[in-house]
Amino acid sequence: MRITAPEEYGLRCILLLSTKGKGRLVTSGEIAAAEAMSVPYVNKILNILKHAGLIETVRGNKGGHRLSRNPAEINVADVLKALDGPLFEQGFCEKFSGLNKECVHAHMSCSIRSVWSVLAENIEALLSRTTLDELGRQKEGTMTMGLRGKG
Repeated sequence: MRITAPEEYGLRCILLLSTKGKGRLVTSGEIAAAEAMSVPYVNKILNILKHAGLIETVRGNKGGHRLSRNPAEINVADVLKALDGPLFEQGFCEKFSGLNKECVHAHMSCSIRSVWSVLAENIEALLSRTTLDELGRQKEGTMTMGLRGKG
């Protein structure tokens, strides 16, 4: 699994809105300075997050960005999907058919596909139960961590 630049930087931007914003508007310049990123790149990421409904943007002299919902209602899976799509797409195996139109294992049990399937389910479950609120508390050193799993 690879984490893309939009996923890493996007998660950092939205986490900053979650922890530093606390409902107040934060400018692109403030985010860029805090995360050592360029303002145009921050704006590109924030535009993606806005179109996904995860943040709101207020224009004008006193404008900026803030979360559209409570940080406890936004999970990491939602953020990553908005930024770069699903980790494992439907039809994954069809992309790796070799010289054929379909994979040579398409009509039989495929041990590799089962590994990817279980991996995808576990990653999705972990990211879906990890909220921005939890990540913010971890950053502050007080998180109990949904990342450790249940039980």
